[in-house]
Amino acid sequence: NLESVRMKGLYEIIIPKVKLENVILDDNVKNELMGAVDLTKAAEIMKEWGVKPNLASSSYGSVKILLYGASGTGKTITAQALAGEANAELFKVDASNLVSSWVGESSKNVKRVFREFYNYVRQSNKRVFLFINEADQLLSARGAVVQAADKEYNQMQNILLEELENFEGVFIATTNLPDILDSAWNRRFNVKIKFDIPKYETRIKLWKAHISDKMPLSSDVNIEKLAEYELSGGSIANVIYNAARRAALRDEKQRIITQQDFLEGIQQELKSHLGGRNVKVGF
Repeated sequence: NLESVRMKGLYEIIIPKVKLENVILDDNVKNELMGAVDLTKAAEIMKEWGVKPNLASSSYGSVKILLYGASGTGKTITAQALAGEANAELFKVDASNLVSSWVGESSKNVKRVFREFYNYVRQSNKRVFLFINEADQLLSARGAVVQAADKEYNQMQNILLEELENFEGVFIATTNLPDILDSAWNRRFNVKIKFDIPKYETRIKLWKAHISDKMPLSSDVNIEKLAEYELSGGSIANVIYNAARRAALRDEKQRIITQQDFLEGIQQELKSHLGGRNVKVGF
């Protein structure tokens, strides 16, 4: 669904080939996302009108969107779809690539990312969204300075906060761990959208979307029954993959995927879930 056109150090340029209509989400989440799309489309006009997120900001018409919630619920593909809706390129940064064990390097990496972003925006003939994926370690609460590493981490966060305060354009971040966020991030985001385990009707759509037409299914396969398990889209994909793999290893005449294959895949997914909860599962 994506065309990656450039890789340079800490970032990757992606041209999204997906829009919100292609992403299976609960209706309430889609409605919130459409509001976010409208906000990104209005950003240039708001800049002309001199509208700022707050009085302390020097940027006009900037939009900062936080997608948060359970893992495997579609946050990353949704960020790509948001850019796709606006016919924009995605300047994608993985947060893990910014954090370095070398003193001073993490702060330099943050500065470099924003510098490279603005350079690329000037060169591109399209809109460009800045996207930081899995930003948990960048957005977590700042702590007391006990050792040099703590000072370095807090300095990196302060630089990121300052960059976002004066950011021009559309910024999107995803996180699986909203409870650890520093309170300073709350007012930095214009839009905050929660991604939870999808509802039953949405899970049925996800099962149907992930099961290929070419897969040989037994007559006892009941998607409505399988959808009763509260799994994320990522977990459903895992279950289907593992069920198909199990069937593919059988003798040729027995290579058919049964309801039991799917049920065993679900149990495997539930057992492998970290944290001890067996109800709502992501990956």
